[in-house]
Amino acid sequence: MKALGLPKDSGWLKKIDIDKSIGDRPFAYYRIKQKLKELLNINKGAKFIVTGHSLGGALAILFASVLVLHEEKLLLERLEGVMEAEPNKNYLDLLWTVPQFITAVWELIRAFLLPYAKGPNYRECWLLIGTRVLGLVFPGISAHCPQDYNNATRLDSLPPDL
Repeated sequence: MKALGLPKDSGWLKKIDIDKSIGDRPFAYYRIKQKLKELLNINKGAKFIVTGHSLGGALAILFASVLVLHEEKLLLERLEGVMEAEPNKNYLDLLWTVPQFITAVWELIRAFLLPYAKGPNYRECWLLIGTRVLGLVFPGISAHCPQDYNNATRLDSLPPDL
């Protein structure tokens, strides 16, 4: 619920004042729902798919589930599906390994840069940095660190123009 921007203590309210936010974080679910309605009203024949990987896949399923709970008929009629592509299981493939290694290097560099760029709200512990170093040997291992999801949720839920 937190990652999707649903109010923590109020349950899954059908409507909310989306101009308000929790701290500096907008209510992502309500803003996305509003933007989708606007776009679907402009493009009468359009449909949409919600998708994601890992946390994003869970958020896609939660988003569609809350649409059902809120009886969002227009959006549900135009929802083509909820899907998550199967990740590449061939870990010995260079086309998979090289980008994963580059990502691991970037995640390690980012671990030292983001606390300065984002300030004290960004948390990076030595255990997480150790996991990122391990990611240099085992590419992909640090891609699912829970602290990354926590940081992403607290620091930025939606682009400002959405």
